[in-house]
Amino acid sequence: MEQNMTSEILHRDARYLGPAQVLEVEGQEVVLGIPSGKTPGRVALPGYHPAPGDMVLAIGEPPGRHYIIGVLESDPSAEGVHLSRDQETGRTRIAVDRGDIEFITADGNMHFIANGEIRMTSTSRVEVQSRLGIGFSVFNRLGQVLTNLKLGSSRASMTAPDLDMEADTLKVASRRTIMKSDTLKAGLRQADVEAERLQVTSDLVISKARNVYRRVTELWQVAAGRTRMVVKGTSHHKAHKVNTKAEEDIKMDAKKIHLG
Repeated sequence: MEQNMTSEILHRDARYLGPAQVLEVEGQEVVLGIPSGKTPGRVALPGYHPAPGDMVLAIGEPPGRHYIIGVLESDPSAEGVHLSRDQETGRTRIAVDRGDIEFITADGNMHFIANGEIRMTSTSRVEVQSRLGIGFSVFNRLGQVLTNLKLGSSRASMTAPDLDMEADTLKVASRRTIMKSDTLKAGLRQADVEAERLQVTSDLVISKARNVYRRVTELWQVAAGRTRMVVKGTSHHKAHKVNTKAEEDIKMDAKKIHLG
């Protein structure tokens, strides 16, 4: 009873549901061998790359196209490189069952050219090696280089109209650092500088602050052509000893002068 019902359902929905052998492969289009003869077929199983000799599970209605919905037995001798093309999307795929892929040119260059994007995706890491150098460039329609990154054997350089860097922590370590710029602006909540010697050379230094606190353990010395200090409030000077020496005059101008 159950077998009759199953046969009736299969006869109503699809005249054939059973094993088939892959005879020919052209991308995702195949030629299948079923009990009634040869029939065109198509892969409907994601991730499956057909190869001649495979035994698959096919469903369809002769003489129309049959669809592969399962794999019963894959021919081990057919394992290797599979080239397929999807006619609907226009995508060509090279699939390798197992092992590595190497592109080798003994004497010549290798070019990958695409009118669209070129993407490289890996679940592990992507590594690029060269004996001489590595270069990355972005150019406009006229062929002019806009952004350029060069990695040489002893030097790395980057050229770009604008350069943005964002990181939670940025560390730069070098034996010698040289920075050149027409304008340098920095917005910091807090800046800590530790140096054995800090030397600043400038034609003009302008500093503005709400409060300034400086602590010098030993010597504080100022050598200047002349000095001027303007204090709106009270100016306090306290020292263990005070020595004031002038080669010419000492002038004091005040409404009152208190000594003692």
